[in-house]
Amino acid sequence: MTISEESEKRDYVRVPYRGNVTFRLLDEEEFQALRCERENWSSNQHCGLVSEKFEETKQSSESSVDPNLVRFLLHLEDKLDRILGLLDEKPRNGMEMGYGLDISSSGIKFLSHQAIEEGRHLEMRFVVSRYPVVSLDILGTVTRVIPVSTKGVKQYEVATDFYEFDEQSTEEIMAYAFRVQRESLRAKRKEQSSG
Repeated sequence: MTISEESEKRDYVRVPYRGNVTFRLLDEEEFQALRCERENWSSNQHCGLVSEKFEETKQSSESSVDPNLVRFLLHLEDKLDRILGLLDEKPRNGMEMGYGLDISSSGIKFLSHQAIEEGRHLEMRFVVSRYPVVSLDILGTVTRVIPVSTKGVKQYEVATDFYEFDEQSTEEIMAYAFRVQRESLRAKRKEQSSG
């Protein structure tokens, strides 16, 4: 089996995911701005986060702040909001709460009280590891929405595809998937040996 075949098989490993998924609906402009920000996080392209005249100002004044520092501080502020939201168990910044059903490196499925149109873009946040803490913030697109009734409550099963994201996030999701598979195999072996 070639390396690319192994990589393709990894992409389709789907495992149960039981955890909160906070999400926010994005219009096309917000989606493009976030996508640009993430794709160019480490480059010198600012995507509207820093004034276009920043470089001129920086050259004319020695006290100007590095744009990378500005982006880092904005990112840090967002993370602190998420931590406070987790402590309050209430989503912040216009985020809605869903409950995870399953996950793979290509997408996630979750339950939501809100009907979402197929094709809508989402910003999603969820934790794939509590120790060490690994919280992911990923853009996605809704591919399927199915109305379901859970204990007499109408909800929606929302399937999403992840928008292209960094290799580290893919590895974190795959590590989670393999950990779930190992735990499942151990439980089956234990059940077979005791039964």
